[in-house]
Amino acid sequence: MRRIFWQSAAWMLSTMIACSGTADEAEKYTLRYKFQPGELVRWEVEHRSNVRTAMSGTTKDVDTVSLS
Repeated sequence: MRRIFWQSAAWMLSTMIACSGTADEAEKYTLRYKFQPGELVRWEVEHRSNVRTAMSGTTKDVDTVSLS
């Protein structure tokens, strides 16, 4: 079981590294706005994740949604 855990952890880490760009590749922006008294800023963040795990011939799909 430990071996499967570490193999899964290594796979997830290598996938995250492969999917992320370096800071040199990313475009950089400076955003500025001057707020007036009484103005409000609100936003909503939605994160969706789907993970499929297969072990010993069994496959499990997990969908996760997080709103904040």
